Amino acid sequence: MGRAILICFVVSLSLWIPNNGHHKYIHAEHNTWSSFTEQYRHLYHDEKYELANRMLNNRQKEMEQYISTLSNQHQEMFNKLIDPIISVQSQEQKVEVEKFLSFINAMGSDHPQKYARQELQTLRNQINQIDQIDQDRASFVNNWKALLPTLQLYFDQKELSVVTQSVAVFGNSEMLATQQDVVRRLDKLLEDETPVINYDAFIWTAVIIGCTILITLIYVGARKYVAEKKEKKTHDKLNS
Repeated sequence: MGRAILICFVVSLSLWIPNNGHHKYIHAEHNTWSSFTEQYRHLYHDEKYELANRMLNNRQKEMEQYISTLSNQHQEMFNKLIDPIISVQSQEQKVEVEKFLSFINAMGSDHPQKYARQELQTLRNQINQIDQIDQDRASFVNNWKALLPTLQLYFDQKELSVVTQSVAVFGNSEMLATQQDVVRRLDKLLEDETPVINYDAFIWTAVIIGCTILITLIYVGARKYVAEKKEKKTHDKLNS
Protein backbone atom coordinates (compact mmCIF):
# COMPACT_ATOMS: atom_id res chain seq x y z
CA MET A 1 0.00 0.00 0.00
CA GLY A 2 2.80 2.39 0.85
CA ARG A 3 4.39 1.95 -2.59
CA ALA A 4 1.05 2.54 -4.30
CA ILE A 5 0.54 5.80 -2.40
CA LEU A 6 4.10 6.91 -3.18
CA ILE A 7 3.64 6.23 -6.91
CA CYS A 8 0.33 8.15 -6.94
CA PHE A 9 1.96 11.05 -5.09
CA VAL A 10 4.88 11.26 -7.54
CA VAL A 11 2.57 11.14 -10.57
CA SER A 12 0.31 13.81 -9.11
CA LEU A 13 3.28 15.97 -8.15
CA SER A 14 4.45 15.93 -11.76
CA LEU A 15 1.24 17.80 -12.65
CA TRP A 16 2.33 20.64 -10.37
CA ILE A 17 5.93 21.04 -11.53
CA PRO A 18 5.27 22.62 -14.98
CA ASN A 19 3.18 25.37 -13.40
CA ASN A 20 5.48 26.58 -10.67
CA GLY A 21 7.79 28.72 -12.77
CA HIS A 22 10.93 26.56 -13.05
CA HIS A 23 10.29 26.23 -16.79
CA LYS A 24 11.46 29.82 -17.18
CA TYR A 25 15.00 28.58 -17.86
CA ILE A 26 13.87 26.77 -21.00
CA HIS A 27 14.30 28.81 -24.16
CA ALA A 28 10.95 29.61 -25.80
CA GLU A 29 10.94 29.78 -29.60
CA HIS A 30 7.49 28.77 -30.80
CA ASN A 31 4.59 31.23 -30.59
CA THR A 32 1.11 30.17 -31.69
CA TRP A 33 -0.26 33.66 -32.27
CA SER A 34 2.80 35.67 -33.36
CA SER A 35 1.68 35.96 -37.00
CA PHE A 36 -1.77 37.09 -35.87
CA THR A 37 -0.41 39.75 -33.53
CA GLU A 38 1.94 41.15 -36.19
CA GLN A 39 -0.82 41.41 -38.81
CA TYR A 40 -3.30 42.81 -36.31
CA ARG A 41 -0.81 45.45 -35.16
CA HIS A 42 -0.11 46.58 -38.73
CA LEU A 43 -3.81 46.83 -39.56
CA TYR A 44 -4.56 48.77 -36.41
CA HIS A 45 -1.69 51.20 -36.85
CA ASP A 46 -2.83 51.75 -40.46
CA GLU A 47 -6.27 52.56 -39.02
CA LYS A 48 -7.90 49.63 -40.84
CA TYR A 49 -10.07 48.95 -37.84
CA GLU A 50 -12.74 46.90 -39.63
CA LEU A 51 -10.19 44.41 -40.95
CA ALA A 52 -8.43 44.30 -37.58
CA ASN A 53 -11.73 43.62 -35.85
CA ARG A 54 -12.54 40.83 -38.30
CA MET A 55 -9.16 39.20 -37.64
CA LEU A 56 -9.73 39.37 -33.90
CA ASN A 57 -13.19 37.84 -34.19
CA ASN A 58 -11.76 34.96 -36.23
CA ARG A 59 -9.22 34.05 -33.54
CA GLN A 60 -11.07 35.15 -30.41
CA LYS A 61 -12.84 31.83 -29.77
CA GLU A 62 -9.57 29.93 -30.07
CA MET A 63 -7.90 32.32 -27.64
CA GLU A 64 -10.76 32.08 -25.16
CA GLN A 65 -10.65 28.27 -25.25
CA TYR A 66 -6.94 28.28 -24.43
CA ILE A 67 -7.17 30.98 -21.75
CA SER A 68 -9.99 29.02 -20.06
CA THR A 69 -7.45 26.26 -19.31
CA LEU A 70 -5.27 28.68 -17.34
CA SER A 71 -5.66 30.22 -13.89
CA ASN A 72 -8.43 32.64 -12.92
CA GLN A 73 -5.82 35.41 -12.87
CA HIS A 74 -4.97 34.77 -16.53
CA GLN A 75 -8.65 34.66 -17.49
CA GLU A 76 -9.39 37.92 -15.69
CA MET A 77 -6.44 39.60 -17.38
CA PHE A 78 -7.58 38.38 -20.82
CA ASN A 79 -11.07 39.83 -20.32
CA LYS A 80 -9.68 43.06 -18.90
CA LEU A 81 -7.42 43.57 -21.94
CA ILE A 82 -9.78 42.52 -24.73
CA ASP A 83 -12.84 44.51 -23.62
CA PRO A 84 -11.47 47.99 -24.45
CA ILE A 85 -10.36 47.08 -27.99
CA ILE A 86 -13.64 45.29 -28.77
CA SER A 87 -15.82 48.13 -27.54
CA VAL A 88 -13.78 50.96 -29.09
CA GLN A 89 -11.78 50.93 -32.32
CA SER A 90 -9.90 54.20 -32.56
CA GLN A 91 -6.50 55.88 -32.68
CA GLU A 92 -6.58 56.47 -28.92
CA GLN A 93 -6.70 52.75 -28.23
CA LYS A 94 -3.22 51.95 -29.56
CA VAL A 95 -1.75 51.47 -26.10
CA GLU A 96 -4.67 49.20 -25.13
CA VAL A 97 -4.09 47.17 -28.30
CA GLU A 98 -0.39 46.80 -27.50
CA LYS A 99 -1.24 45.61 -23.98
CA PHE A 100 -3.52 42.94 -25.40
CA LEU A 101 -1.06 41.84 -28.09
CA SER A 102 1.80 41.59 -25.58
CA PHE A 103 -0.37 39.36 -23.41
CA ILE A 104 -1.44 37.19 -26.37
CA ASN A 105 2.16 36.83 -27.55
CA ALA A 106 3.17 35.65 -24.09
CA MET A 107 0.28 33.20 -23.83
CA GLY A 108 1.02 31.87 -27.31
CA SER A 109 4.63 31.09 -26.47
CA ASP A 110 5.72 27.68 -25.20
CA HIS A 111 6.86 29.23 -21.93
CA PRO A 112 4.97 32.48 -21.12
CA GLN A 113 7.02 33.39 -18.04
CA LYS A 114 10.26 33.00 -19.98
CA TYR A 115 8.80 35.17 -22.76
CA ALA A 116 7.83 37.87 -20.24
CA ARG A 117 11.38 37.93 -18.86
CA GLN A 118 12.82 38.18 -22.38
CA GLU A 119 10.57 41.14 -23.19
CA LEU A 120 11.55 42.79 -19.93
CA GLN A 121 15.22 42.32 -20.85
CA THR A 122 14.50 43.90 -24.25
CA LEU A 123 13.08 46.95 -22.48
CA ARG A 124 16.15 47.05 -20.26
CA ASN A 125 18.35 47.10 -23.38
CA GLN A 126 16.17 49.74 -25.05
CA ILE A 127 16.55 52.29 -22.27
CA ASN A 128 20.34 52.12 -22.57
CA GLN A 129 20.05 53.32 -26.16
CA ILE A 130 17.76 56.25 -25.39
CA ASP A 131 19.08 59.76 -25.86
CA GLN A 132 17.34 62.54 -24.03
CA ILE A 133 14.73 62.99 -26.76
CA ASP A 134 11.05 63.28 -25.87
CA GLN A 135 9.95 60.84 -28.56
CA ASP A 136 12.36 58.14 -27.41
CA ARG A 137 11.23 58.51 -23.80
CA ALA A 138 7.57 58.42 -24.76
CA SER A 139 8.14 55.26 -26.80
CA PHE A 140 9.82 53.55 -23.86
CA VAL A 141 7.02 54.56 -21.47
CA ASN A 142 4.39 53.19 -23.86
CA ASN A 143 6.33 49.94 -24.26
CA TRP A 144 6.44 49.56 -20.48
CA LYS A 145 2.69 50.22 -20.21
CA ALA A 146 2.03 47.63 -22.93
CA LEU A 147 4.08 44.93 -21.21
CA LEU A 148 2.98 45.68 -17.64
CA PRO A 149 -0.26 43.61 -17.60
CA THR A 150 1.68 40.52 -18.71
CA LEU A 151 4.43 41.15 -16.17
CA GLN A 152 1.79 41.38 -13.42
CA LEU A 153 1.12 37.66 -13.91
CA TYR A 154 4.71 36.64 -13.17
CA PHE A 155 6.40 39.33 -11.06
CA ASP A 156 5.86 40.79 -7.62
CA GLN A 157 3.19 43.53 -7.70
CA LYS A 158 5.02 45.85 -5.29
CA GLU A 159 8.24 45.69 -7.29
CA LEU A 160 6.37 46.42 -10.52
CA SER A 161 4.64 49.37 -8.88
CA VAL A 162 8.00 50.84 -7.91
CA VAL A 163 9.30 50.47 -11.48
CA THR A 164 6.11 52.03 -12.87
CA GLN A 165 6.57 55.09 -10.68
CA SER A 166 10.19 55.39 -11.78
CA VAL A 167 9.19 55.06 -15.47
CA ALA A 168 6.54 57.79 -15.03
CA VAL A 169 9.14 60.18 -13.58
CA PHE A 170 11.55 59.34 -16.41
CA GLY A 171 8.85 60.04 -19.00
CA ASN A 172 8.42 63.58 -17.69
CA SER A 173 12.05 64.47 -17.07
CA GLU A 174 15.19 65.02 -19.14
CA MET A 175 17.49 64.40 -16.19
CA LEU A 176 19.97 61.55 -16.62
CA ALA A 177 19.39 60.52 -13.01
CA THR A 178 15.79 59.49 -13.78
CA GLN A 179 16.99 57.24 -16.62
CA GLN A 180 19.60 55.67 -14.36
CA ASP A 181 16.95 55.07 -11.70
CA VAL A 182 14.79 53.12 -14.18
CA VAL A 183 17.82 51.07 -15.24
CA ARG A 184 18.65 50.26 -11.63
CA ARG A 185 15.09 49.18 -10.83
CA LEU A 186 14.79 47.07 -13.97
CA ASP A 187 18.04 45.33 -13.11
CA LYS A 188 16.71 44.56 -9.63
CA LEU A 189 13.51 43.17 -11.15
CA LEU A 190 15.46 40.96 -13.54
CA GLU A 191 17.75 39.71 -10.77
CA ASP A 192 14.79 38.42 -8.78
CA GLU A 193 14.24 34.93 -10.19
CA THR A 194 11.92 33.72 -7.44
CA PRO A 195 9.05 32.03 -9.25
CA VAL A 196 5.54 33.35 -8.71
CA ILE A 197 3.51 30.38 -7.46
CA ASN A 198 0.32 29.64 -9.33
CA TYR A 199 -1.99 29.02 -6.37
CA ASP A 200 -4.81 27.73 -8.57
CA ALA A 201 -2.50 24.99 -9.81
CA PHE A 202 -1.37 24.33 -6.23
CA ILE A 203 -4.95 23.88 -5.02
CA TRP A 204 -5.83 21.57 -7.89
CA THR A 205 -2.68 19.53 -7.27
CA ALA A 206 -3.51 19.21 -3.57
CA VAL A 207 -7.04 18.05 -4.46
CA ILE A 208 -5.70 15.51 -6.98
CA ILE A 209 -3.14 14.14 -4.51
CA GLY A 210 -5.72 13.95 -1.72
CA CYS A 211 -8.28 12.18 -3.93
CA THR A 212 -5.63 9.80 -5.26
CA ILE A 213 -4.55 8.81 -1.75
CA LEU A 214 -8.16 8.42 -0.63
CA ILE A 215 -9.06 6.22 -3.62
CA THR A 216 -5.92 4.12 -3.04
CA LEU A 217 -6.80 3.60 0.64
CA ILE A 218 -10.40 2.65 -0.21
CA TYR A 219 -9.20 0.22 -2.89
CA VAL A 220 -6.64 -1.44 -0.60
CA GLY A 221 -9.17 -1.59 2.24
CA ALA A 222 -11.77 -3.19 -0.02
CA ARG A 223 -9.27 -5.77 -1.26
CA LYS A 224 -8.28 -6.58 2.32
CA TYR A 225 -11.94 -6.92 3.38
CA VAL A 226 -12.71 -9.31 0.49
CA ALA A 227 -9.60 -11.39 1.25
CA GLU A 228 -10.48 -11.63 4.95
CA LYS A 229 -14.07 -12.60 4.10
CA LYS A 230 -12.88 -15.38 1.78
CA GLU A 231 -10.42 -16.58 4.39
CA LYS A 232 -13.13 -16.69 7.05
CA LYS A 233 -15.49 -18.58 4.74
CA THR A 234 -12.75 -21.12 3.97
CA HIS A 235 -11.97 -21.46 7.67
CA ASP A 236 -15.67 -22.03 8.51
CA LYS A 237 -15.93 -24.77 5.86
CA LEU A 238 -12.88 -26.57 7.24
CA ASN A 239 -14.32 -26.48 10.76
CA SER A 240 -17.79 -27.67 9.74
